[in-house]
Amino acid sequence: TLVSRTVTGKPARIIRNKWSEAFAEAGLEPLPMPFQPMVAMPVLAAAAAVKRKDIAPGFAGQGMGLIHKVRPAAEVMADLVKSAESSLGRANIYL
Repeated sequence: TLVSRTVTGKPARIIRNKWSEAFAEAGLEPLPMPFQPMVAMPVLAAAAAVKRKDIAPGFAGQGMGLIHKVRPAAEVMADLVKSAESSLGRANIYL
């Protein structure tokens, strides 16, 4: 991922793609908000319309940078259940 202003004109975490790479290679500075979306959105909407996932922006959110490994869904669910059981067990004193 990278933090880029190439889609909205404001810093946003996006998944690296051909759009962000082309912008970087061109050495262009994104326009400020609201002008950059006026340039970017028609191109990115056309990319989405023809299912060009290699171009369409993938907003990743700030938490994306905190992911360091992909865990199996079963492991994530087991941790979730364990945490819920622990929390609900402590909630008994309030009932």
